[in-house]
Amino acid sequence: MRILVLEALGLGVAAALACPGASLAGAAQPARTGGSQVSLPPVSGLARAAARCAALVEGRVERVTFSYSEASGPRTNFHISVEVVHAGSVPRRDLVVSQFGGFLPNGKFAGATHVPKLAEGRRYLLALQSTAETGFWSGVVEDYVFAIENEGGKEVLVGEEGQVLKEMSLLGPRFGGAPVFAKVRFDGTTYRAPGRLAAAAQDTREGIDARSAATAIRQAAEAEGVSIGGSLASAVPPWKPWNRGPVAAAVGLQGGAQ
Repeated sequence: MRILVLEALGLGVAAALACPGASLAGAAQPARTGGSQVSLPPVSGLARAAARCAALVEGRVERVTFSYSEASGPRTNFHISVEVVHAGSVPRRDLVVSQFGGFLPNGKFAGATHVPKLAEGRRYLLALQSTAETGFWSGVVEDYVFAIENEGGKEVLVGEEGQVLKEMSLLGPRFGGAPVFAKVRFDGTTYRAPGRLAAAAQDTREGIDARSAATAIRQAAEAEGVSIGGSLASAVPPWKPWNRGPVAAAVGLQGGAQ
């Protein structure tokens, strides 16, 4: 169970709601015990992330748009041109990765604080969400969004807090101490790439690149019999319409968007 904080900016509303965690049943290869098959869930953090992943890709955010529908609510849409596919597959090279958050019909902005913010024009390594769980909140696997930066001729990955990724351990991503970049900011129309901050040179020297990170995830998945692949998750939530489900109960939008 994850606790998510949903905000309606301009409405002065903040509420916490519980949201189902990843559905991992059947993700691992079956193991035989006493003549029967038992499906074991992945153990390591990397393998659990891989079980939710349709594809590991590198791509550039070409533009950011916003939309609204009664089926999926306010959405932020990241238009991504895929450059490299490290694992899995994508239906096309120009993808729209959607997540909850955007403008309501009344012009107010509503969003969830846990979803990633991708900057227009920036390159990323992304773990795209599969149908292992709903893509209503985000089309990418939580905590597996890394900006690709060049520091002194060396490619490094940067997390959402601006820290350099130093290792993909079995527990998950491990970052350096001091932020190298500021956080991505929303300027009222789009998400802008942050500026660089002063940081120790050692942080960037010890950073790993996109290929190394993707290889670590693949190897962790293979070690536990987990496959990266499948269809991309749908933005339409399992509750219908979106504004009658748990989101609406949290922000007081029952009966339709205000």
